[in-house]
Amino acid sequence: MKKVIFTFLFFSSLNLFAQEVKPEERRFKVDTTALRETKNEFVLPEFVITGRETIEIESGQKIESNEINLPKVDLKHYEILHGEKISSDVSIKTWKDDYLKLSEESSVAKFKAGVGRYLTAYFDGMVQGKVFKGLFVNSNFYHRSSQGFIENADYIQNQFSIGAKFYLPQIRDKIFNWLADSKISSTMDYWTYSFGFYGSPVPSFHRNMNNLSLMFSLESPYRKSFDYDLRVRYSIFTVLDTIENYESSMFDGREKRFDFSFNFRRAVDFLSLRFNADYTSSQGKFFKLALFAGNLLEFFEIGRSYWLDFGVKLFSFKNSDMMTGLRIYPDVSFKYLAGKETQLYAFFAPEVLNLTIFNHLKANRFLTKNLNIVHPDGYFNFGFGVRYGKGGIGLDAGLNFRAFKNFPVYVEYKKGFYSVEFERVQFIELKGSGYLNYRRNEFIFGVILNSSYNARSKKPVPYYPNFSANLGYGHKFGFGLAINLEINLISSRVYNFEGDELKGFALANLRGEYEVFRNFKVFVNFDNLFAQRFYLWHSYLEPDIVVIGGVEYRF
Repeated sequence: MKKVIFTFLFFSSLNLFAQEVKPEERRFKVDTTALRETKNEFVLPEFVITGRETIEIESGQKIESNEINLPKVDLKHYEILHGEKISSDVSIKTWKDDYLKLSEESSVAKFKAGVGRYLTAYFDGMVQGKVFKGLFVNSNFYHRSSQGFIENADYIQNQFSIGAKFYLPQIRDKIFNWLADSKISSTMDYWTYSFGFYGSPVPSFHRNMNNLSLMFSLESPYRKSFDYDLRVRYSIFTVLDTIENYESSMFDGREKRFDFSFNFRRAVDFLSLRFNADYTSSQGKFFKLALFAGNLLEFFEIGRSYWLDFGVKLFSFKNSDMMTGLRIYPDVSFKYLAGKETQLYAFFAPEVLNLTIFNHLKANRFLTKNLNIVHPDGYFNFGFGVRYGKGGIGLDAGLNFRAFKNFPVYVEYKKGFYSVEFERVQFIELKGSGYLNYRRNEFIFGVILNSSYNARSKKPVPYYPNFSANLGYGHKFGFGLAINLEINLISSRVYNFEGDELKGFALANLRGEYEVFRNFKVFVNFDNLFAQRFYLWHSYLEPDIVVIGGVEYRF
């Protein structure tokens, strides 16, 4: 029993890192942790803010969540260990590598099935196992369908993926020893997404999207002197719109996309040098080249409690309308360890967005105009905050300011359909979050206050959430039963295209898990126990409550 409890605590403490390990389990993640670098990238907000599948719980990060696990984090990695200055990215990389390898070496079979209102059906599964020493394979599948809120509406989503991972052995050769213990991965992922409505409020509309992706990666384990990762992905995305009594979409229906990414870190004396290259080829082309130098203050023999990174990023891009651009931006991040449990941080990281047709369609289900107008462009990005962690308590609070030159704002084109215009927009975001672990009890909270301003309309950005909050409680009983309760309050102040304020809504999730015997669990999940929604035409397709049950067995 002690071994079982220890195993549970270990995996719980690291569950924030499990998202890349198990893509079939999209775990809910709030901004409670300092176990990762501040995210500077921006993801398009969900245009229609409905349902747990597309909750924007953190501005700039879209969370797709159909299973809830409360995070448990430990911020003690900010301590100075063995007289060496430890940056958070080093600790993350080390812990993450260890957990990934441990998780991938275990053989697991997991299946879930569920039903809900409006003829909602849910089914998915995952199988993972070891073929022989160093080689591991995994496969997962996903299905969800619903008839939505009104008659003659449908919603169907299917996904299937299969992958393999191989860990290279020790290599003594002086030329190829940099490959020792590296991980080679390959994945094929295919999904379909179909939805439509045929009611009287709007013209009949049906959209079918398909996406096939092939991915290859080579990643080294963390080494004190250097590490690297190389990723290549090729995707084919298609969309077919069927619209009655309405003009057709301007999009020709297909987008081929090639992505290349390479990251390399090298320690030179006290400096941590990093190189990053990203390339995307789709309707247009996008290239990013970045050079970073970390721990610069050590050169001036300033105390070990300070950490300064400085980088230069070069962006070269060509839009689908053949407009070319070149941008060069700085990237600065600063950390100060105010004691062993407290960290102050600040960053200044302007960026260039790389928005493709796929991004637009995923962000707005019913966008039909201007799909070929893809404008990568820069934005100003500055933030600062403080993190604290000691024992079972953790807090994180920060302020983020972002200004976009050409932000994609959706405007009403005709009743029921929308186009996108690129406008000057700014966001000011204040967020705070925390957790408390006490005697098998886990509490989490998170609050985001967001102010947006559209320079053209002099109004807030339409349908962008400016209030989100979440509360969570979990308890682990001594006899193998675990219960989690999660409540999300989404956007109590949201504005439509005319600037009128709309109501928000709340979602709740109750999950129970019981360990029948060692390595075998059963669980049940009640999702969206109560909800107040935007009852507009574009929210009809969302189910109201789903009951999901399943089993998990580790061989």
